[in-house]
Amino acid sequence: MPECYPPAVRRNTRLLWAACAVLLLGSDFRGCGGGAPEGAPLDAGRPLPVRTGPCLVDGDCASEDMCVLLVCRAGRCVEEGPPFDTDGDRVAPPPCGDDCDDRNASTFPGAAETCNGIDDDCDGVVDEGAPGARAFDGPRLDLARLVALPSGWAFVGLSAEGDLVAQVVAASGELREPSVVATAMELGDVVDVAAHGSGRQVLVILARGPAGPPLRLVLDLVGESLVATGRPTEVGEAGAERVAVTLFGGSEWVAWDTTSQRFLLRSSDASTRTLDRGDGFTRPTLATDGANLAVADGDRVVRFYGADGGEVAAQEMSGPFAASPLASGEGVVYVAYRDAFDHLIAQVSTTTVGSGVTAPSGSREDDVTLARTEEHVLFLRADAREARATLLSLDLRAFVASFLRTQITPHEGTPRRVTTATSGMGLSAIGTAFAGQTGLGVLRCRD
Repeated sequence: MPECYPPAVRRNTRLLWAACAVLLLGSDFRGCGGGAPEGAPLDAGRPLPVRTGPCLVDGDCASEDMCVLLVCRAGRCVEEGPPFDTDGDRVAPPPCGDDCDDRNASTFPGAAETCNGIDDDCDGVVDEGAPGARAFDGPRLDLARLVALPSGWAFVGLSAEGDLVAQVVAASGELREPSVVATAMELGDVVDVAAHGSGRQVLVILARGPAGPPLRLVLDLVGESLVATGRPTEVGEAGAERVAVTLFGGSEWVAWDTTSQRFLLRSSDASTRTLDRGDGFTRPTLATDGANLAVADGDRVVRFYGADGGEVAAQEMSGPFAASPLASGEGVVYVAYRDAFDHLIAQVSTTTVGSGVTAPSGSREDDVTLARTEEHVLFLRADAREARATLLSLDLRAFVASFLRTQITPHEGTPRRVTTATSGMGLSAIGTAFAGQTGLGVLRCRD
């Protein structure tokens, strides 16, 4: 036993040292001498355990590397997490790691960037790509739809005089001068408006109820205004009360509800399919999986059609559809439907129906719209008090961000309709339509 220990300690600890000798066998024992030699480490007078060698307690596992935390597990020294991780996110601050804020467990390299004025992922850039929303007043229009344009959006709806008006909105939220694209005298009574933006053109379909067949109108973007390329023309049959339109496979597809039936028209061959309107809760809704067009048929069935117009498949959901249940995807469509308690969202293809993911909290009776941005699925919920929006990942496994009514629309109450559109700049927006008023929520963190 080293002579540096006092005699009393040597007498009382001989048995303990005999036991420790077995554990310390093979260790780098530097002795206790009379202090460390000049230039030697401060711990040169203490034994250093082999890094993965035997141990009794954590103190036997002092690491030679300040950035490695060793603990004693089953008699051996093993690494366990970073040594200076104050916030518990398992990432150490410099010099042992790249955690830029060791007081915040949600801030570390690889963390999701959120719209909070903080560099969440520690890459030196604040809020890049973070989902956020900026609310703006929209034009004073009724039955308005939001459509995408190359550098912004446009609202298409009815003025107080019954004229069809298109008003461009810049990416900054600034409203351009409105354009009257058709007068009330040309249109007659209009009960619903549908629109689809594609490049520098907007296709508009107007439902007129018993007054006559739906009307079709094409608008061209000229400067900062939308201009009609001709007079409205009739499509389909009289009695349309609610209408939807999209472009797919080189054809215009128009769906509309009458009092008792739902119809689907393919423009390229003027073929019409008769569908089930169901209980009337679900609006006519169109979406695409990239290879097929999907339409809500009745209360539960998603029906798929190929680009050639032929029916490909039909899938039945386990519960009734939400109000606007379909959103486009890649290889799938997203479907919102109801169970006994609330709404669920599922990925549906021509061959399978995925498991439903419970939507963010609310009521089964809420008015729900499902839509798609470039990188997320957008779930919109409205009740008698407010509208709320939630972004989900495309695989539906994660909730990315939530927005309150004040973040997506500056107006009180329940919107009569909610639409989304992604501009050519990659910015998505939510358009809310009230009686004679609209709101715009741009999904962008900051200017």
